[in-house]
Amino acid sequence: MTRLLTLYKKVIISVFIGVLCTFALAGCKGPAKSSDGVSTIKICVAMPRDDFRCDYVRQFASDVETGTQGRVKCDVHYQDEYGDQLLIYDDMKKGKVDVSIIAAPYFTDIVPEEGITGLPYLFTDHETAWEFSECDINREVDDKLEKRGFKVLSHYCGSFRNLSNSVRPINTPEDMKGLIIGTVKSKTLMDMFSVLGATSYSYVSSELYDNLNRRTFDGADWSATTFYTNEYYKIQNYVAVTNHAYNLWNMVMRTSVYNSLSEEDRAVIDAAAKVSADGEHEAVHQNEEDIFKKLEELGLEVTYPDPKLFIEATESIRENYSGDFKDVYAKTRQWLDSR
Repeated sequence: MTRLLTLYKKVIISVFIGVLCTFALAGCKGPAKSSDGVSTIKICVAMPRDDFRCDYVRQFASDVETGTQGRVKCDVHYQDEYGDQLLIYDDMKKGKVDVSIIAAPYFTDIVPEEGITGLPYLFTDHETAWEFSECDINREVDDKLEKRGFKVLSHYCGSFRNLSNSVRPINTPEDMKGLIIGTVKSKTLMDMFSVLGATSYSYVSSELYDNLNRRTFDGADWSATTFYTNEYYKIQNYVAVTNHAYNLWNMVMRTSVYNSLSEEDRAVIDAAAKVSADGEHEAVHQNEEDIFKKLEELGLEVTYPDPKLFIEATESIRENYSGDFKDVYAKTRQWLDSR
């Protein structure tokens, strides 16, 4: 019996190692190459193709193809194929996707520090949040991610997350009690809503409209651009500009794919990523300046809650969720205080 158990354990361990090796090998694949040596990189984003932010993804693709003189081709896919960032992230791990734009907190399973920008009410304005994304503290975090298989080419500004619902206006934390809120797959945000007295569930981006329309959720959190682009204003009556979390997106390429390219082509990709990110960042800010005015013109009630009340109510979340990266959190608070 003992021998059988020992043999069984050996078989299980062998299978487990085999699965890990398969996973590792899949993640180490380079870009697809044609017979003439042209490399094709697959780019996937969980946004509708007519979302203006996709213009900057396409600009990146065009600049890469032009800059490499056709040595690197780009194959871009959108939300109609990949309805959620998590699906893309999983396929990147499997080596099926080469480049994407994914919210930084999705990477916390391999680099916990990537959750720093996802902490609620860490930043109070766009400029500070954007400067932090490019500062040495965050660059060191991104360097850790590169060692785990994902090269951060640049950062997109997903902007701040806000709230909408179909029940009542939000002005204080007490107004959150009893609401059912849909959010991205983020335990940090889900626990934040719980602390505020709401119940939250994660959603697949492509299914959110139907869930709100069927009143499966009373409301959801989103960036203003996403809310307006996806026309959630047609089925939500109240919008609260809470700016409760900064939506920093990493523009990532699988490290193995990046390293498989020539130094010259990597330089083209780096430059194209920066131009793309800078353009998207500026466009998001210009666009958001008008969105809330447009929502009011459409008949929605837009409120601007006092952030101090929400900051105080969510302090425990920042403390608890910085536990895996206390040193980075301490440096970040010091960096913020120095400003």
